[in-house]
Amino acid sequence: NPALISNWELGQRTPYVVDVAGILGALGVTGDDKRRILQLARTTDAGMTIAGDQSTPDHLAILRDCEAVADTVHVWHPLLIPDQLQIPDYSHAALTAQGFSTHTAHHLATIRADSGNLIIGPDATPMTAFLGEATITDPVAPTSIMARQLRFLDNLVATTPRLTIRIVPERIGWHPGLSGPFTLYTTPRPVAYFSHHGAGCFIPDDNGEYR
Repeated sequence: NPALISNWELGQRTPYVVDVAGILGALGVTGDDKRRILQLARTTDAGMTIAGDQSTPDHLAILRDCEAVADTVHVWHPLLIPDQLQIPDYSHAALTAQGFSTHTAHHLATIRADSGNLIIGPDATPMTAFLGEATITDPVAPTSIMARQLRFLDNLVATTPRLTIRIVPERIGWHPGLSGPFTLYTTPRPVAYFSHHGAGCFIPDDNGEYR
């Protein structure tokens, strides 16, 4: 029933495992993909946790879905240039400073570079990025990388009409943003996304706290 499938896609209803198994059989999905998807189908209750880091297919799929359906995106980060606006060398330096191995930092930096497609091109999603003053005054990367990163931001603002970057000054007193960085996707059901040391968390913003 198309209405039922629409409810599944919108997250308004959850398919039973037997329904998922039937669809996978009809589509000829087997092996590791079948086991992974069935495991997801068994863990779709509120508070669902998927083991792994930001590079796992399930995490990336959710992130790309949020990006694809969002009408607008708002990003707040008090200390670092947000993932969507980072050049690969800056990403690598920031991840290494957080303790990631060179190999993992390179892998995650490559993934982050792909998210830049969200804000570039005629179909780009309008984005407003709020950056804490420390993102500029307390660099996490060598001077040469920071210079290229800032030139990249300057060029983005000049050539990307749907992108707005605002700097939030320090010493303005306490405000809710100081509790941590997040990205808010304005979707049919707004979603706040939190990235922390390679992990990620998606929370519906039903009560508008992050808006």
